[in-house]
Order: sequence, then C-alpha cells, then structure tokens
Amino acid sequence: TFLLERRAESQIAKASNTSSNEIIDFALTSNNGLPIKPKSMINYIIALMLGFIFPAVILALREFFNMKVDSPEVVKKLTNKPIIGYIPNSGENPDMSISDDPNSSWAEAFRIVRAKLQFTIKDTKNPVVLVTSSVPSEGKSFIAINIASVNAIAGKKTVLVGFDLRRPQIAQRFHLDKNKGVSNYLIGELTLDEIIQKTNNPNLDIIASGIIPPNPAELIADDKTKTLLAELKKKYDYIVLDTAPISPVSDSHHLCTLVDTNVFVVRDKYTHKNILQNSIEELKSNKVENYSIIINDIQLNKKSYGGSYGYNYGYKYGYKYGYGYGNTAEKRKKGKKKA
Repeated sequence: TFLLERRAESQIAKASNTSSNEIIDFALTSNNGLPIKPKSMINYIIALMLGFIFPAVILALREFFNMKVDSPEVVKKLTNKPIIGYIPNSGENPDMSISDDPNSSWAEAFRIVRAKLQFTIKDTKNPVVLVTSSVPSEGKSFIAINIASVNAIAGKKTVLVGFDLRRPQIAQRFHLDKNKGVSNYLIGELTLDEIIQKTNNPNLDIIASGIIPPNPAELIADDKTKTLLAELKKKYDYIVLDTAPISPVSDSHHLCTLVDTNVFVVRDKYTHKNILQNSIEELKSNKVENYSIIINDIQLNKKSYGGSYGYNYGYKYGYKYGYGYGNTAEKRKKGKKKA
C-alpha cells in the first residue's frame, strides 16, 4: 500500500512538470531550398546597376566640367575640317626647330604635316601658308617655324614671315634684328630686300615683325600687304606666315582671305572648347573655308600602346625602323672606315 501511494505521488509530480517549450509545427523546406534572407540575386542586380551607374555619372561629370580639348573627337565635333598633324611635346625647350633634331619623332610628325599640306595646296605654285590659333601660347610660332624649316630642308626656297605685329616671336627665336621687318615695309620705311634676314640654312630666310606699330590691324589691312605677298611669291617657293591669334584681335582676319591655305593650331589640354568654337565661327563668318587643323603639344605616355590619339605606337615604330636602322648602318660603315 505504501509503495502504491509513492507511485501515485510520483505520477502526480511528473504530470505537474510541464516543459517551457512547445513545438507547434515542424520545420519544412521552402523557397526551393534557398535562404529567405539575404536575397543574393537581388543584391547582385543592385551591385551590377551601381557598378554601371556610378562610373557613368563620374565620367559624365568629368566630361561636363572638362572644358579643354583633350582628344581629336572634340575637334571633329566642332568642325569637319581635316586634322593634318599631331605634334608631340618637343621636350623642355619650346623653341626647338626640326633642324636641331631632324631624327626625332616630332620632326617626323612635321614631315607628315608637310606631305598632308600638299593635298590642301594641290597645284598652287609658290603657296602662301598662314599659321594661326585661337589664343596666345598654343604654339603657332613653333608650328610656323617648323613648317618653314621642314620645307627648307626638303630643298625649297622658303621664307618665314612674322605677321604677329603685337607679340613678335620670330626674331627672338632666331636671334635676329627685331627692329626691321614687316611693319617697316608696310609703312614704307624699308624695302623688301632690306627686311629679309638670312639663317644658317641657305634655303630658309626670315622676315621679322619689325617695330611694334600702334595700329597693327589697319596696317595689315593696307594694300601693301598684298604687294608684299606678291613680291614674295616671285622670290620664294614656299611662304609661311606666323600671325596673331584670331580670337583676341582682328589682325589675322584680313590675312586669312589672302593666302592659299590656313593652318589652325589647337594645343592639347590647353585650348578651351568654347574659345575654339568661337574661333571656328569667326572663320565661317569671314567666309574662310581653306583651313586645316594641327593638334600641338601632345603628351605621349611611354607606357601606353596607342594613347587617345592612336599616335604613340605608329609614329615611334615607323620612326625607329625607318631612321634608327639606317643611321645605325651608316655609323657602322663610318666606324669601319676609321678603323
């Protein structure tokens, strides 16, 4: 009887000890066995969209705030005129001439410019080539000097004329007399033969700008300018004019209509897009259609294969093969003769 009572008490105690947990439903596999969270596919889609949107926004903002010409495509959007040359940076000395380093890559670039200019000049005898730009410091004097030099090296009797009567550069770069030149001729002070100055190259003569006049625009617009160009055509095979930029002053506007072809210089990462557009509009308003473009001062990346201009590989490979190989062979021959 005692044991039965103890068993009953134990059963009552066991029945009163209920668990704090209770299983309502057993876990079932759902969502095709994938976790409900995180949702990987949605996360991947969001990441992919952000990967495209953020770079696109950054590039768009960069392009919007970049107001400088940094590729040929920028120039081609503004004008349909041909780009006849891409001139790489000439190094630390901005006054270098092709005569100083005739086997350099940028000297080869000027030879290509000379060849392409023939397509704009065509059969014109004793052509007059005008070189200008939008604003100062774009390298128009550098381009004019080397276009004249590359033609002189080719054996053409060439004259370089300084028609920038406001900021003369030619006499200073060639270390010539700056007090006689175009302005002296236009005012009747000196004759043509008196203003022509010789250089170390027998095929290259220089006519400096002369004294700075108080009225350069009116002086250039005088009929004596036509007379000067006509006389130069009788004496020279090739005439190159270094003129003032067309945006700040009107000096070159009259000259552009008197020459056979115009060369417009654009400096890489320097020329302002809006100013370039305004300059092109000014040329159109003056009915100047015979012009072509040269992009100057391109910074070549030695590590790049092509670059944004597609220039680095083509020019350097052609230059090294065409000139380096020949020069090496000549040096070996000379070494053998000396031995």
